[in-house]
Amino acid sequence: MAAPITQPPVRIPYTGQGETALWSAVVQQGLDDLDYEPFGSLLHADAAAFLLNGGEWAKARGEVADMLGVHPDDIRRCGVRHMMDRRHAEGIPEPVAKSCPVPVPRQPLPRLVATFGPKPRGRGRPRYVFGPYRRIASAAD
Repeated sequence: MAAPITQPPVRIPYTGQGETALWSAVVQQGLDDLDYEPFGSLLHADAAAFLLNGGEWAKARGEVADMLGVHPDDIRRCGVRHMMDRRHAEGIPEPVAKSCPVPVPRQPLPRLVATFGPKPRGRGRPRYVFGPYRRIASAAD
C-alpha cells in the first residue's frame, strides 16, 4: 500500500506588529531626514524623493503604505507638510515653477490641389472585355 500524498502546508506571511513597526520606522526616518538634514544632502534628497516624487518612488511608497494599511497619498501629504513647515521656519521661499514658453503659431501648410495634364499619347492601357462565351486558355496552349 502506498502512503497517501499530502500537500505541504500553506505558509501565510507573518504581518504582525514587528513588520508594522519596521515600516512605520521607515516612514518616520524619512520625515526626520526631511526635518533635520541640511538641504542638498544625500539623506535629505533621498527622503524627499521617497516622500514626494512619483514614478518608482511612488510605487515604493505605495508598497510601504500597503504594509501599514494606509493610502499612499497620506504618506505623501505628511512629506509635503513637513517640507513646507521647514521651508517656512527657515525662511526659504517656495520654488517658483518655470513658466511654459509661449507656443509659436504654426504656419499653415500649403494646400495641395490635383491638376490634370494632357492625356498621354499612344495606345494607353489595353482594354479587356469580358465575354461569357470566350475560350479559356489551357495550360497546354
